[in-house]
Amino acid sequence: MWIAADAGGVAALKDLLREQGLAPHATWLVARGEDDGEIVARAWDLTAVRAAHEEFVGRFGAVRADSDEAAFVLRTRLVHAWRGTFERDPRLPRQLLPPDWPGFASTKLFIDTWRGLRVPADRHWRRLARDPRA
Repeated sequence: MWIAADAGGVAALKDLLREQGLAPHATWLVARGEDDGEIVARAWDLTAVRAAHEEFVGRFGAVRADSDEAAFVLRTRLVHAWRGTFERDPRLPRQLLPPDWPGFASTKLFIDTWRGLRVPADRHWRRLARDPRA
């Protein structure tokens, strides 16, 4: 997928795709006063992205760590889950998303939770990384 706010390079890109034999596989979407919501719906499955964000918030919204080790494990799980959620999200501008978009809450949750776990998780990691022969 290639998205550009400036259509100035479209002719060159079309030429390149023709030269490489890829033109039959290209789909062009050009916005000219069209409904942004319709274009977004054709390009991305926001229902699935919404579900991923809501699942992330449901899973990590109330978690706490009561030890350095628990913080380390929780941070590892948090980052792994966030990568899966983040990769699904096209990170569209706010004006192209529904007003109740859960991606904003899940992003804030990820950042706040990660920051809260950083010190105890790093402390546990340093203990694990310490050479027992030293």
